[in-house]
Amino acid sequence: MKVEKDENGDKDKEGQHLLYGDKKSSISMEKTEHTIYDAVQRLCIYNYSTLECFKTIHNLFYYLFSNISEYKRNELAKKWMDTVQGNPVVDEHYAKLVYEWYHSIEKKDVVGYPTSIIDNKIQDIVKLISHAHKHTLLIDIGASDCQLAKDIAAILHMKPISVTVPHGHKTKKYQMDVCKEMEVLTYGKDFVKRIRSFHEKVGVIVWNHSLHHFGSNEAIRHALKEAYVLLEKGGLLVIRDHDSENDTLIDLQHVVLEMKYSTQLPMADYQAYMKKYIAGLRTSYFNARVIKEWCKQIGFTYRSIMKKKTNIKDVCNQDIDISNTMYLCFQKQAKTRKN
Repeated sequence: MKVEKDENGDKDKEGQHLLYGDKKSSISMEKTEHTIYDAVQRLCIYNYSTLECFKTIHNLFYYLFSNISEYKRNELAKKWMDTVQGNPVVDEHYAKLVYEWYHSIEKKDVVGYPTSIIDNKIQDIVKLISHAHKHTLLIDIGASDCQLAKDIAAILHMKPISVTVPHGHKTKKYQMDVCKEMEVLTYGKDFVKRIRSFHEKVGVIVWNHSLHHFGSNEAIRHALKEAYVLLEKGGLLVIRDHDSENDTLIDLQHVVLEMKYSTQLPMADYQAYMKKYIAGLRTSYFNARVIKEWCKQIGFTYRSIMKKKTNIKDVCNQDIDISNTMYLCFQKQAKTRKN
């Protein structure tokens, strides 16, 4: 694993590869076919007790399957707990547990989300960029969430462009039709050139839970520099991402979320896809202080930060936010003339 030195004098930060090291340990784990098992083991070691370990796994599934009854969710949590004290279990076993459990869900198990005040990404982002210039480009760089780009652009009278990122979550079936209504690009070497081919100026760029997929601090800073180059003077940059405190748990969330999104595949295709996904996933996390410093070095002016409650409670009535999501807004200021 490559370890990079932050330019702002922070401690060394690892360019993360799936679950192979986090802030609580400086030792990198060798890549094996037991990646998920190793992650669960590490989480349980940090939590010290079987009860705390179960609570962590329970909360993971509660966060990702909160519309399913607690009784049904605990079926899956108990099956994962059965692997904690045994011999190493291959990733395919965990994937199979999720797949078979998901397909065993019956209508009576679907109880709806625990609150009607679910985190509204659209309204949250609109609040941050409400003064963006009309008829400019809104570039949503994330998991190809075309609906998000469409809705925000409609409210603010902007032109939406949805951008997928390497190693990000795949586009869901229900999003396919929406994506046909707008320009959809893939982030790559020619990204700046492609955006400059549009005659509209770039008013807003939203990095929507996607920067951490770039796999290294250097790659993230390069992406931020490209955003600065593309934005018009006064344009806005929004970063919605993990204010990371526990990289292992967030990585595990990514894996289970992708399992959830892929359950429509036949079992053999599902297993092959998940094996490829786990092997190819690259993550590099950052906290609010670090991203503020990077953006300042590039030339952005910091405007605001917002953290949202999930309104999902665990068995102890505490907020569950495995994603630890933060919203940061920056602006590209117009250059002032020197007297």
